[in-house]
Amino acid sequence: MSTACRVVGCDRVAGGWWWLRLTGIPADEAAPGRYCRIIHAGRPSVLPLSHASAEEGWTGGLLPPGALAAPPTAGTRVTADPPGGHALATSYPAPPVIVAEGIGVGPALALAERCAPAPRLVLIGCWQAPPARLCPSRFLTAGLPPEAIAGIAPLEDAGVPARVASRAGEPGCFEGEVMEMLQHYLAGLTPEETRAVPLAACLPAGALAAEMDGLREALASLELARLPPGDGQ
Repeated sequence: MSTACRVVGCDRVAGGWWWLRLTGIPADEAAPGRYCRIIHAGRPSVLPLSHASAEEGWTGGLLPPGALAAPPTAGTRVTADPPGGHALATSYPAPPVIVAEGIGVGPALALAERCAPAPRLVLIGCWQAPPARLCPSRFLTAGLPPEAIAGIAPLEDAGVPARVASRAGEPGCFEGEVMEMLQHYLAGLTPEETRAVPLAACLPAGALAAEMDGLREALASLELARLPPGDGQ
């Protein structure tokens, strides 16, 4: 059954993404990989549920630039379906590699902030600019394409290496698919090292299905969350 929610805030962040927070969705539903189908002004979207504040009474996440025809103002009514999706693990036996594309980027960045141990590498693929400030990476990571030198500033500050594949021609980003970057990285590891790598992936439904299946036998483990597309996503 759908729930009538209210907008607490909808702010523009880096890359033109939207930081949307709603009332009416339980705070304990906020976990990378979980999502909620919402309707605003007659237009459906999928909101990844990556953050929440029980004290302030909101749950929310990042939406790509094209997900909203116009940003809803505080107090606007939004209809939300019950949350769905697979919550990615936040504890791993070894530092994981985190991979995301499209609508999965926001949840992946949230997972990178809270998983233990900290990720060994975060790779994101965007159809537009990413939702975070980029900066020259201070981490030299073997196996990655040499042109991919841009890191994600908040992760760099936390000591986490990251790289971006962008179709928007962002400086320092890899001009290709995020899976190509992952394959470059894994090719630089020995088979024994590869078998010790846990992988967590947050992807749009149907994306990289064959590639993910092909990695299951090669890696220590594969955690996979799928998010369905909405309009403009």
